[in-house]
Amino acid sequence: MTVLMGLSFADPSTIWPLYIFGILVALLASTQDIAADGYATRMLTPADRPTGNAIQGSAVAIGVVVSSAMSLVVYDQFGWQAMILVVAAISALPLLAVVIMQEDAGGMSATTSSTPSLKSFFMHPQACEVFAIAVVYRAGDGLVKAMEGPYLVDLAVPLPWIGYLNGSSAALAGIGGSFLVALAATRIGARTVLGALGGVRTICFAVFAGHAAGIFDGVWTILGASMINTMLRYMEIVALYNLYMTVSSREQPGTDFTILSCATLAMYLGGSAIAGVLADARGYAELFAAAACISALATWLTWRLMSTGFRLGDVPS
Repeated sequence: MTVLMGLSFADPSTIWPLYIFGILVALLASTQDIAADGYATRMLTPADRPTGNAIQGSAVAIGVVVSSAMSLVVYDQFGWQAMILVVAAISALPLLAVVIMQEDAGGMSATTSSTPSLKSFFMHPQACEVFAIAVVYRAGDGLVKAMEGPYLVDLAVPLPWIGYLNGSSAALAGIGGSFLVALAATRIGARTVLGALGGVRTICFAVFAGHAAGIFDGVWTILGASMINTMLRYMEIVALYNLYMTVSSREQPGTDFTILSCATLAMYLGGSAIAGVLADARGYAELFAAAACISALATWLTWRLMSTGFRLGDVPS
């Protein structure tokens, strides 16, 4: 909140103050996120984790849609400083939850006898299998997400349409899809849910590839695939984060959860970084086809790795 208040006094036309304040906000937000994820992992019971992650997914989606729209309205009416101060005020709201937070879960102290570390995570049984799932499951997403917007623009889809499409998909998935995944994970298990989501995602990527290759035509075909794909991203996060909480140890829940979520994010960002180069060199059709193949392989590998189940969180260090 304090950093955002400082940002409100920066000149938005000057890049370096924005860059420095942006780095500070990112560092503080990531630290807060690690603490929140660790706290949720420790406090939520196995039965409550799907619902808890659905609430998180819904909050993220609604925050993205509502806050983005609201910030633009405030900026248009009142200017830069007012917009940033409103964002700072909203960022202070989570502090209200601090007064009711409990640091002990089930009689277990919040402090641990050992320092959290990567070594401690990989000493757990099945740690390599879980880490592999975190790395591969969304490996192809970045390739499509980074080029999805440019492809729609090249098809002469109006920019407002793209914005409304992504916004409505995010809101729909955040409110409905997240809780649907939570219910499904409770009823049929995370393995089946991740397999189903990965299968539908692979079909969406294949539709993108087919459309780029001229096999499918019509703008509504690709818009439909784009909307479903956006919904899937939010739904996948709920299922993955439920798995990550399940396998995180009691001794270092924040560290374990962060290792897994960062592995997923790193692969996603890596794909996004090279997507433009690949699209320029090989074209949209081959890029999307490669993403579909990666998605199919990742879904199959995840299904196989989860065949024995995970009980990492039940194993003491």
